[in-house]
Amino acid sequence: MGPLYQNFHFATQVAVKALAAWMTWKCATVNIPYGGGKGGVRVDPKQLSLGELERLTRRYATEISPTVGPDRDIPAPDVDTNSQTMAWFMDTISMLRGHTELGVVTGKPLSLGGSKGRNEATGRGCQFTTRYACELKGISLPNATVAVQGFGNAGSIAAKLLHEDGARILAVSDSKGGTYNGAGIDPIAVMKYKPETGTVLDFPGCDFLSNRDLLELRCDVLVPAGLENAITLDNVDRSGPKSSPKPPTAQLRPPPTTYSSKRAGDLGFPHVRRECGNQAIARPTGMGIAQAIKLVCRMSAFRIALANLRFPATPAESVALAERAIAEAAVERAGIVCFPECFIPGYRSMRRTAPAADPVFLEGAWRVVASAAAKANLAVVLGTERVVDDALLIAALIVNSDGTIAGFQDKVQLDPSEEATYSPGSTRSVFQTGPLTFGVAICHEGWRYPETVRWAVRRGAQIVFHPHFHEAEPGGYAPSTFADPANSFHEKAALCRAAENTCFFATVNYASAGSPTTSAVVRPDGTLLSYQPYGKPGLLIADIDLTEATGLLAARCKSF
Repeated sequence: MGPLYQNFHFATQVAVKALAAWMTWKCATVNIPYGGGKGGVRVDPKQLSLGELERLTRRYATEISPTVGPDRDIPAPDVDTNSQTMAWFMDTISMLRGHTELGVVTGKPLSLGGSKGRNEATGRGCQFTTRYACELKGISLPNATVAVQGFGNAGSIAAKLLHEDGARILAVSDSKGGTYNGAGIDPIAVMKYKPETGTVLDFPGCDFLSNRDLLELRCDVLVPAGLENAITLDNVDRSGPKSSPKPPTAQLRPPPTTYSSKRAGDLGFPHVRRECGNQAIARPTGMGIAQAIKLVCRMSAFRIALANLRFPATPAESVALAERAIAEAAVERAGIVCFPECFIPGYRSMRRTAPAADPVFLEGAWRVVASAAAKANLAVVLGTERVVDDALLIAALIVNSDGTIAGFQDKVQLDPSEEATYSPGSTRSVFQTGPLTFGVAICHEGWRYPETVRWAVRRGAQIVFHPHFHEAEPGGYAPSTFADPANSFHEKAALCRAAENTCFFATVNYASAGSPTTSAVVRPDGTLLSYQPYGKPGLLIADIDLTEATGLLAARCKSF
């Protein structure tokens, strides 16, 4: 499992066993090899001076020093501990061991090797989860009302970020009580006010509100960001939200089934899901360089799907097959799915008769695909055709994961056999989905015109998708392994396109029995990552490591 990841508290109550178990689940949620730990000192830190807090921290570090370290147990800040606390802790361990121990804690100041964004990670995770929750519930976040119970690090930053998203913050509270204004509270002003007064109480223009009343306040979003057991069986039926993301300590005492049965219309997001981004950001600061490199590589993986489907019998069937494949790619947790050349309405080959191009049908089909992409929350590269100024173009439609149209990549370099049917395009583009930048080179372009791939990689593409159509030819060679030396040049060209540009190359064909090519993904070093068995319909799923796609050789190639 790896070393333990231990938040520690300075608080009057410390629920060590339960919080250690929850930390295990949070790390597992994002596939980080930490076990869960928890620790702390039962004390009221608000009654201590800065010097007393330092001495307390150093004594605590000394007492647990035999059990902590980058490969054993890594403390991190939590309730009433912060980057200063972690600096004292690290300094103490370093003195005891006779050398600097940067990896012994996370949450350090940047000047001591901390991570940018670590301080905001918990609140930002709450922001992202709230956006998703509001989307599921049909709530407009810019018009949503929010109550924040617990105005510490997590709660204050969550309130600030939600305020920046346009939400109206009705109430905030700390251990002494809350403050309320139905017209809205500026959390940034409260963040300046609290250090001066030690509390959010009596904030100008606001009314007093108890923590109990805040939890029962009618609002769209409740953020319980204080200590555990704020929401119990006694008050869960009265708590106010339609959606409830929970930072970082566990707020929900009854089992989730109890909460759901009592408030079936509400939506709760447990901290186990919402707060795991904190572990992802903190992870590299509490580890060795080799471990960090492995983690970054794992976190940079992006899953793609290639729709290696049978040739559709009719244009209408092509739409149905595409819609089904998008849903299946979502089940496989792919971030993008690519279809073969002209999958909708079907490639116009010399051996197939096809109906005349129908712009109305095509636009309707694209809307169906866009809707499916939005529902599946993944991007789509759809091989299609389109009519522009009475000219028929082979194209790839690029759909964003929210269902919006990113644009088209038209086929610029036609095969000679296509020139009687299609017209060439004239422009090239690169596209973005999440962390992935990609280009598209359609069929003939990717095999015979290396510059089409290099153009995209020089503009940041980490992968070039290659939708193509290649059916069995009478008397042709039927391979069983990718890039078979006895086969035609096509699959060997795919290996070259990746190697000569230091990019991933994803080629996707129809599932055609006897075809000399199949769908495959090639690594940036020109080696094969995976391929679909010849003639077998289905999705080819591949995880690509974006750090491998450096584009080095594409950048080094000199133009003449």
